[in-house]
Amino acid sequence: MQVKIKEIIQETKDTATWQFDGSMNYLPGQFITIDTKQFPQLKEAKVGRTNGPRAYSITWPFGITVKKEEQGLFSTFVLENYLNVGDVVEIKGPFGFFKYSEPSNVVLLGAGSGIVPLYTIICNILHNKIPVEAKLLYSNKTESDIIFKKQLDKLSSENKNIEVVHTLTRADDSWTGRKGRIDISLIESTAKDLSKFVFYICGPSEFGNSLKNELLKKGVSAEKIKMEAYG
Repeated sequence: MQVKIKEIIQETKDTATWQFDGSMNYLPGQFITIDTKQFPQLKEAKVGRTNGPRAYSITWPFGITVKKEEQGLFSTFVLENYLNVGDVVEIKGPFGFFKYSEPSNVVLLGAGSGIVPLYTIICNILHNKIPVEAKLLYSNKTESDIIFKKQLDKLSSENKNIEVVHTLTRADDSWTGRKGRIDISLIESTAKDLSKFVFYICGPSEFGNSLKNELLKKGVSAEKIKMEAYG
């Protein structure tokens, strides 16, 4: 499937969103792939893998959000303005079993760029007026690292069924919000009754596995814990 880039949004200093023209029939949480072989400029690259597909969670309403990673060839490539508005990109998808497919109250647990599918789940719930609760706990290093911060805070302030909790692990003195990592005590204090929710976790493998194990210890069934991990 070929798509044209219609908008590029700088989310943070090292993260940007590429919104595409048109639409795709996908479930929130799923991803598309982009094969790097379609970009001849990458043949001159000196670091990283030069071939093969890259997977990106679909950003609401139809796009991808890319965070620059150390030694990340493709993320560096797209963030240095090699893909511009009007360019056409070949994508494949949607793929993935990490998806919001049945209406349910959700607790969304994210770290870093793991916010992308969780943000899309929230937007889908609101767009389709699904009468459920969504509680997002989102961890970052610093305030400037928070992807979609303005959007998330606006959605939370305007919708009673959406709650967003930011927590920072390297906050400076200007930060008045919560500090530290997401842990089971924060999850319980936010959700109150764990049995009411399905849990979606997206972030680094260590982050996801730790939270999944804590939820299992609290009696949450494995069927109610959905996880997408990377790294």
